[in-house]
Amino acid sequence: MKKNPHFFDWWKDQKASIAAEAGIFIPILFSMLVAVYDIGTAILINQKAINASQMTADLIAREISLDDAQIEDAIEAARQAMLPLNLTNFGVGIASVQYNEDDEPEILWQEVTGTSTAFEVEDAPIQGTIGLGGEGDGMVVVKVNYDYDPVFSGSFLPSIMMQEVSYTRGRRLPVVTRIE
Repeated sequence: MKKNPHFFDWWKDQKASIAAEAGIFIPILFSMLVAVYDIGTAILINQKAINASQMTADLIAREISLDDAQIEDAIEAARQAMLPLNLTNFGVGIASVQYNEDDEPEILWQEVTGTSTAFEVEDAPIQGTIGLGGEGDGMVVVKVNYDYDPVFSGSFLPSIMMQEVSYTRGRRLPVVTRIE
C-alpha cells in the first residue's frame, strides 16, 4: 500500500502550526496564572488587615483606660493576626477620639508603630468619625497598613498599599483614656 504524501505534508504543517500557537499562548497563560497568584495573595493580605484592625479596635474598646503595656499588647495581637507575612511592611495606628461641644472629633491620644503615620484631625480616618457622636461621646480608631509587593508581578505592578480602618466605641465608657 502506498502512503499518501499529501497526508504527511499536512501533518508536518500541523505540527508547525501547533508549535507556533503554543509559543504564543503558553506565555500568556503562564502570565495569567502568575497574576491570579498575586491577586489571590493580595486578597488574603487584605482580609488579614481587616481582621487585625477589627481585633485591635475591640481589644482597646474593652478597657476604660489603658497603659503602655496594654496598648503594646493590642498592637502585638495585630502583628500576630498578620503572620506569617513579612512584618517590615506593616504598621498600626490607634487613636482615641472624643467629641467636643461642636460635635467635632478631637484626638485624645494616639499610638503609631511600623509603617503607619500619625493621625491628624484632617485625616480621612478621623474625618470618618464626624457625625457618629455628640459632645462627650468617644470613638476608637484603628488604622492598619500593609505595603504588599507582588511576588511575580512586581516588575509590572507597583507595590500595593493596603489600609484598613476600624471604628468602635468604648464598651464601658464612651471614651477610652490612656494612663501616662
